[in-house]
Amino acid sequence: MADARAVIRWMRAHAASLGIDPKRVVAYGWSAGAHLAASAAMFDADASRDSVSARPDALVLVSPALSLEGDAWLQQLLLGRGSARDISPDQHVRKGLPPTLILQGDVDTVTPMTGAKRFCERMRAAGNVCELQIYEGFGHLFTPVGIPDDGMPQPDSTVAATALKRADRFLESRGFLK
Repeated sequence: MADARAVIRWMRAHAASLGIDPKRVVAYGWSAGAHLAASAAMFDADASRDSVSARPDALVLVSPALSLEGDAWLQQLLLGRGSARDISPDQHVRKGLPPTLILQGDVDTVTPMTGAKRFCERMRAAGNVCELQIYEGFGHLFTPVGIPDDGMPQPDSTVAATALKRADRFLESRGFLK
């Protein structure tokens, strides 16, 4: 999570040489990468020490790991150095978070839709923008129902392309793409 924040700070600090607008940085992630993107927006502990913000200006999250509190596997990975609740985005929603689009299959067994719904509901309740696009009949990373989505997902290329277009429309509507 610290590395994800460092990348955003680096991009902003080098915006001129990269040819980007430091006020239009989008974090886009899939699965655990979506957790890192959301975490960059939510857990910026270094903000007071560093004048360059790690908070993205928008988030696009695909099959995101947003509700981690009951995740025994993640708790094991932490090796007792913290709790999954401490890094669970759905437990840390507050006012002022960036506009967010979540692209989620309704039968995802890896990052269940209930977590995405809860996160989006909490975002809206806090006064933030959160759009949830649900793809019926698809699991993790747009794997069609009937194909196991844990282990090695097998995204449906048509649905993945549709989701990419939906992300583009979300970003266009907020002035990030032309």
